[in-house]
Amino acid sequence: MARVCLRIGGVEFDIQKSLLERYPDGYLYDLCQGSSSSDTKDKIIVDRPAQSFAAILAYYQTGELHMPSGICPGAFKKELEFWKIGKEELSDCCYLKYQTFFDDQNSLEDFGRQMERKTTSLTHTSRSNVRERIWEILDYQSSSVTANVLYYVMIFMVLLTIILMALQTDPLFQRKLTKSELLQYMEESNDIDYKWNIDEMYENYEASEAGEAGDSNQCPSNDLTSAEAITATSIPSNISSNGKPKEILKLRIPIDIINYLEMATLAYFSIELIMRLICCPSLKIYFRSVVNVIDFLIIVTAYIHIIVDNVKRDEQFQINVLDLLEFVQMFRVLRLARIAKNITGCKVMIYTARTNFISLSLLFFYIFVAMCIFSSFLYFAETRDNIPTLFTAWWWAVVTMTTVGYGDYVPKSHFGRFVGSLCAVCGLLLLSSSIPIFVNNFLMFYQYDAAQVKRKKKGRVSIACIEADSKCNEDIQDIKVGTSDTVYSEKIKVISVIPKPARN
Repeated sequence: MARVCLRIGGVEFDIQKSLLERYPDGYLYDLCQGSSSSDTKDKIIVDRPAQSFAAILAYYQTGELHMPSGICPGAFKKELEFWKIGKEELSDCCYLKYQTFFDDQNSLEDFGRQMERKTTSLTHTSRSNVRERIWEILDYQSSSVTANVLYYVMIFMVLLTIILMALQTDPLFQRKLTKSELLQYMEESNDIDYKWNIDEMYENYEASEAGEAGDSNQCPSNDLTSAEAITATSIPSNISSNGKPKEILKLRIPIDIINYLEMATLAYFSIELIMRLICCPSLKIYFRSVVNVIDFLIIVTAYIHIIVDNVKRDEQFQINVLDLLEFVQMFRVLRLARIAKNITGCKVMIYTARTNFISLSLLFFYIFVAMCIFSSFLYFAETRDNIPTLFTAWWWAVVTMTTVGYGDYVPKSHFGRFVGSLCAVCGLLLLSSSIPIFVNNFLMFYQYDAAQVKRKKKGRVSIACIEADSKCNEDIQDIKVGTSDTVYSEKIKVISVIPKPARN
């Protein structure tokens, strides 16, 4: 029976020619088609990896194509293309691994393009070199010493604004009004009754501040703003126009150092905003960012609040619509997003959440369905004293499924506890089956980005893999025919096949 000797990557494979006829569309069949008569043995030398060819040869022998465990799926794909075998011939046990690899590679390529697009979305085209350099420093694209210093100053100022916002609500960093400030407030409020006995009122104000006022001149406390703790006291009735006890507001405002630091941070971010608007390559692209728009509104509303407080001084001590401007200042924490865009973990987290939107949506949908089911069971299983409304049951179901368990609402009946047990178990199953998908993708993108950063730092140049043509006559660059020693008392014909290098 005619046989052929294949030398692949220095390893010889001796097979029957009849095996090659099982798959005549393969390149191996075409390569051995021009073999000699049955009394000779052809020896074909092909410069390809031997480990991959062993799987190809096993496909001809057994009819099953398996991918070797130590072979990269990308390299094995090139071998399949060279030997003209479709990836559909892979067995089910290997096809999933093979396809998953290329799906991950496509995701990583898209991730790389997205990261590159973000870093080059705002670049100068025809601006001057000075503006371009300033913008690179302001946008933290430069690696110079100035950019690094500005980066850490930005972090400090953002954290300082957040800390100041919190300190304004702490009574330890608040003070009572001075007599002049209290008089100014009463004058601005146009309350004539308050003006006749300011000394007595301020003494009463100080006494209530120290907790020395009696029960007869105390009134319930009223909150004015988030930064001012306000209570109410009454003054003697003999200075009231209608003979009734007159209430004055006991006001507390942040200490002066807090206000000075607030002005300093506002000045810093104002200068930075002006510099960004001047040096930005495109204002249209700049204001497409939600963070940039919010930062602009924060600064504008801060100045509006300052102007209003100086024009109408009593407004800073009263509840009004302008307090919404102070609420906008709560969004200053979003300035951290400008810093986060330069942190690898934050960039990967955002991209992972966007690419896994469908999986996360399914998770929330399943939680919503389970919440509706278990809350309905609990609502009808418990008394109205324990679970008053269905909204309360929804809250209980979400808290239970997410394993938080505040304990504010708990089932007391036996059936309610049974429903609670099922709710907790289902919540664990939902979270444990969905979150690992998100975590695995996050780790994949994070490790890929870290590897790319290390490669760029080391100055490595990626080497493109050699791609072979699919046609036989184009794959062969040189064919050498000769004779060698006799093996098995047969004349051996030596054919050396050298694949052509990939075309540029």
